[in-house]
Amino acid sequence: MQELRNNTFAIVEPFLSAFNYHTVLKTTIDGSTSGHIYVNDLDSPKIVFVQFRHRAFIMGDLNASNMLDFERFFTDEVFENCRNTDASMVRLTAKPEAWLISLESSLKTLKPIFFDYQIYQYQLSDSEGKPKIPEGFELRLVNKALVGETFEGKDELLEEMCSERESVNAFLDNSFGIVAFHGGKLAGWCLSEYNHKNRCEVGIATMPPFQKQGLAKAMTLEFKNLAYEQGVDTVLWHCYKSNHPSQRTALSAGFELIDEHKVINIYLEPAARFAVHGNVEF
Repeated sequence: MQELRNNTFAIVEPFLSAFNYHTVLKTTIDGSTSGHIYVNDLDSPKIVFVQFRHRAFIMGDLNASNMLDFERFFTDEVFENCRNTDASMVRLTAKPEAWLISLESSLKTLKPIFFDYQIYQYQLSDSEGKPKIPEGFELRLVNKALVGETFEGKDELLEEMCSERESVNAFLDNSFGIVAFHGGKLAGWCLSEYNHKNRCEVGIATMPPFQKQGLAKAMTLEFKNLAYEQGVDTVLWHCYKSNHPSQRTALSAGFELIDEHKVINIYLEPAARFAVHGNVEF
């Protein structure tokens, strides 16, 4: 597999239509997300592999894969990209899904594990009014003033703001979000991810001491209002099928399940297999 340069990304756009609900692919193509795109042939690609941090996608003609050494490709290229961004694993999505069966065999020494994955969607048509906020909590916008303050949990928030963007300022310029506070402590966040034209994905987390109090739903409802104000009309929510708290929050906030498929997780180190899945993303 050979890596494309930014000015040649357009050659793979026809392949990406199969992944309509993964906006990271759109932001990688337009350069707002600094991912990697590989093809089996620079002039006439039949296989395309896209990676941004731990998220990876493969698509194209499965019959053209016979001459490719995918184990070496993963250990030499994909894993190195993970290490450069402190990602402990790769989550691989494929179209057609038969790619996963083939790669499970090709990558058996790397011990890939299958998971069921879900995508929820909400179509915005109007602001919905202020949500009911659990007693003792306060919701605030993520903006320059907030970033300039000192509070418990700030480092975790800044790290999350840079999970996609290259800097906090880049997040403030191109993304948006809601945070929750309780007694001056950061209790959670709900941030936009992979903003592309009129759509975005959601990155949400509630700190352990404040879970199971309705805070995630309140943040999500307020996030939807903010998204509408930002001109977004489609919000996408990704989670593992086994992540029941994430599912419940999405459904309680009005999201609809629109896609379910298999993914393969491939871990760089054995210990990473025991990491706990987060609220929305790994």
